[in-house]
Amino acid sequence: MLTLPNRRLSAAARARAIADGLIVGTALLFVSWILVVGPLLAQLGEVGWLYLAVYLYYPLTDILVISIASGLAMRAAGRERLPMLLVAVGFVSIACADT
Repeated sequence: MLTLPNRRLSAAARARAIADGLIVGTALLFVSWILVVGPLLAQLGEVGWLYLAVYLYYPLTDILVISIASGLAMRAAGRERLPMLLVAVGFVSIACADT
């Protein structure tokens, strides 16, 4: 995903893209915390750390990948827009299936 945009970003555009990714990632983290991570952590005394690590890995990496994909899709221009939107939609579908 990181090799799809062909143009270089200025420092201000790069800072905006990072801020957008952080905002999307934080929003997804809050939703995921309420729906997935919170109930898993409530089972902390009942299951082992390996169980929790495996089940927390999927939602947290999905949040990271979706944040990157959505940020790149928002910044894409011209011919890059449709492939980036399709990649973002694909990763959102995978994240929903994982969760």
